[in-house]
Amino acid sequence: MNDIISASRDDNNNEPIRLGNESAGNIISFQLAQDFYNEITGKSERLTEKINSPFILSLSDIENLDRRLIQSTEQYNIVSQNASISISYVGDSSERYSSIERLKLHIGHKGCAVEEINLVYNLLIVLPKTQRPQEYKISINLNSRVAKIEGMRKDFDSLLFDIPLFHFELIKTGEISIDFVDITVANAIMTTIKTWTEGLTTTKKSSTLKILRSMAQQAPKIIKYCFLAIATSYISNYSREILPPGVGLQETAEFILYCMLSVFIFYRIGLYIGEFTNRNFSQVYEISYINFTPADTNLIDKSKASIKKSIFYSAASLVLAVLIGIISSIAATQLLKHIDPNDQSKPTFTNKAQKF
Repeated sequence: MNDIISASRDDNNNEPIRLGNESAGNIISFQLAQDFYNEITGKSERLTEKINSPFILSLSDIENLDRRLIQSTEQYNIVSQNASISISYVGDSSERYSSIERLKLHIGHKGCAVEEINLVYNLLIVLPKTQRPQEYKISINLNSRVAKIEGMRKDFDSLLFDIPLFHFELIKTGEISIDFVDITVANAIMTTIKTWTEGLTTTKKSSTLKILRSMAQQAPKIIKYCFLAIATSYISNYSREILPPGVGLQETAEFILYCMLSVFIFYRIGLYIGEFTNRNFSQVYEISYINFTPADTNLIDKSKASIKKSIFYSAASLVLAVLIGIISSIAATQLLKHIDPNDQSKPTFTNKAQKF
């Protein structure tokens, strides 16, 4: 490595650290080298992992995590340890507990939904080859996506533009960090926590709904141009029957104005339905939540009802678009049945031209 510190592997593939040059012959283990570095500089390292998958967190899961951490650290000589659990509620209030038992005892008294939980474990560990305790800080932060979104929904409703709620799926749902001296100990603890997170109950949206949600962003363009095509097709197909040759300039101008008005109305209806569909589909997101109290359950039920409502409105708007297309086609066909260019008593554009 350099003239002061060098490394080499022995027959057992271990990597001892050599202090000084080759003549010094002072070889120490990597465990001691890390301890010396921490003692001299006073610095520790940090290991971080992000949690992106949606989950359902209960008090039993927190108890399970606490037991796993205790079991995974029993192999070490722990001189001192303490824990703190911070709970943040919807509405910017928070509480802190010193143990899982106190958390279970007092968590239901607040009457507010839990937005975030942060567990911090501080350990002083003496490793076999070191003579002094090393400080390890384990921090586990977990967020309730439902509580954060529903807590901001009122603010979103007051805005002049819509915010797609499914974009919040890109935000992490949790983070694990370990401040450590020895990397081996940190990796062992991190593996225990990651195994626990992988065992949490997860929520999943159907693949069909995900595809529809991604396509809904193009709904305003697709639906408005479809309606525009329908109106143009009707005008093109039925213009000869409604406006046969020989009509005057005034009747032709009126016919053009009516056609432009019809096209504009169809275009605006299609645009409105498309924006309505997109707006409701954008409110559908993968729920991830913490369920500790009855207030959490109420908020979760409210969120699920809002998502179902958005899905229903989106589906209803698509059905409405199809019905408008069918009804307009039937109406145009019935109207043509009552138009007879040879009937002088009916106010067709042809009769008006003949009178003129």
